[in-house]
Parts: sequence; C-alpha cells; structure tokens
Amino acid sequence: MRDRHQSTGDLISTVCFAGVGIWLLAEFAAMPALSLKSLLIGLSGGVSLLAAFRYPIQRLVNTFWH
Repeated sequence: MRDRHQSTGDLISTVCFAGVGIWLLAEFAAMPALSLKSLLIGLSGGVSLLAAFRYPIQRLVNTFWH
C-alpha cells in the first residue's frame, strides 16, 4: 500500500466537517418536532459527516470502479 499524504489543510477541513456534522446531527436529534427546518439541519449534518470521510469514500469507490 502506498503512503497517503495529507496536508495540514486537509486535516483541518476534515476535523471541521466532522465537528459541524456531529453538532448539526445533535441539534437535529434535540428538536422536538419534525419540520422542514429540522430535516434540512439533519441533512446538512449527514452531508458534513460524509465530507469528513471524503478520502476513504474516494478510495473505496476507486477500488470498485477502477
């Protein structure tokens, strides 16, 4: 397996995406009623967590499609 190089900027953005994703999902879970606002907050949290795992997802996709 070859070395994976990640810059400091990649690490910072990954931590930020993960932190915001967890925070938004926690806010979504704490909302009392299901509304458009709560659904958008939950969706945003999920997408932020996916963004935090963008490099492992890319490697997984490349493994199966290349």
